[in-house]
Amino acid sequence: MKYIKLFILSVVVFGLVIFLISLLFPSVTYVSRAMTLWGRRDSVRKALPRLFTKAFSRQDLVTALDFNATQDTLHFSINGQEEVSGAMAVYAMCDDSTTVQVFYTIKVPWYKPWQKFGLMINEQKYGPSLDTAISRVQQSL
Repeated sequence: MKYIKLFILSVVVFGLVIFLISLLFPSVTYVSRAMTLWGRRDSVRKALPRLFTKAFSRQDLVTALDFNATQDTLHFSINGQEEVSGAMAVYAMCDDSTTVQVFYTIKVPWYKPWQKFGLMINEQKYGPSLDTAISRVQQSL
């Protein structure tokens, strides 16, 4: 009986320590890729929906949510994954070059330590899809 109590107490203490360590990790993480294009920000901003279509050709997985011709960001979501959303943003670096950034925002609940530890491998999980999206944008220009 003494060893059973020790085992149960050890499991509870170990679980509590893991939970407390997970509180040190953020609940939101970003995976991002960017590239520089030659052109003014206004012309790249107008072409953002076309670039989105080229970058994410599998429209069954990714859907555009929000874009206005005066905004610099096109927001989208990934179907079936409510914790993952993304965007394509346009930044003017100088008069003749513009940076296009594609990024995913991954949100997990603060009280689920196994998901917060899983955020550490998001670069390997979502990075290749962003790399192909950026390469498709480069090929379309």
